[in-house]
Amino acid sequence: MRRSLLLLSLASACTGTTVIDAGVDAGGRRDAGALDAGLPDADGDGISDGEEGRADLVDTDGDGIPDYLDEDADGDTIPDRVERRRRDPIDTDADGVPDYRDLDSDDDGIPDRDEAGDRPHVPRDTDGDGFADYVDVDSDNDGLTDREEVATGTDPVRADSDGDGVSDFLEVRVGTDPNDPSDHLEARGDVVFVVELEDNPIPDRHTIRIALDAASLPSPSPIHLRFNATDPESAALFDRLEASPTGAGCSPLTPATVASPGDGYTSAMAGDTACWDVFAARNATVAPGAAPQIFEAAAELYVGDATSAARTSRIWFVVPPQIGAP
Repeated sequence: MRRSLLLLSLASACTGTTVIDAGVDAGGRRDAGALDAGLPDADGDGISDGEEGRADLVDTDGDGIPDYLDEDADGDTIPDRVERRRRDPIDTDADGVPDYRDLDSDDDGIPDRDEAGDRPHVPRDTDGDGFADYVDVDSDNDGLTDREEVATGTDPVRADSDGDGVSDFLEVRVGTDPNDPSDHLEARGDVVFVVELEDNPIPDRHTIRIALDAASLPSPSPIHLRFNATDPESAALFDRLEASPTGAGCSPLTPATVASPGDGYTSAMAGDTACWDVFAARNATVAPGAAPQIFEAAAELYVGDATSAARTSRIWFVVPPQIGAP
């Protein structure tokens, strides 16, 4: 065996053909259990000439250079050695075309050329999960697949395309426009908390305001605060509501706290601006998954003897995904 490999190496030196060890991947790492089989590889990309169709002079990108001599057989700017990635050429989207010949390796509707970034020999990996964007179905790891982002017109490498502080995934989920910075949850009176496992919520509080109509309400007016949880997770991620005079433009209120799903009471003068703070709890129970998790609750404010809420603010708790989670 050693003598045959030596003769093959000598033959390659005479013919100018590179001989690859089929047991070593494109990064020089040995594949466990792979056979030490020497295979001719004229362009040194780690893919044998036979695999690249030397006998038929296959030329995938039609540039006049057959694949077995072309370092980038499909012309997507990413070298074949990079797209190969291991002993056997990979077909990420399982469409029957290996990545080194596929112009859209992950079938997300975005050409590999556009996902490669400025250094195609080290393709861009936006979310740092170890999968380059051209083979990652969710390049920014925001919970929307790249194909969904193409359909919605959002940026597949920005988790918050319009920069309004609310992720594309959450905006699509709740029905706001992920491409309009003026249309977001907080503009509608809702609040959003990011609650990573075993970490403090971001932000630590939200202040909600409502102006009390001086013309139609008695003075002082009783105010009834209520918190409603829609599921056990939102109940666990909620900390408390507090009647608050601390925010800018807020009127003094009688202290009141709702520390669990339930009710609290205070009062205010007609014409006042009633404010209450919403606090999220430290997340000690909801583990991250492969996609963001969203839990909904609601804070309601009733004024006087009204049976319908004068103001309802939805509260959204977002548990970010874990990079590499199953």
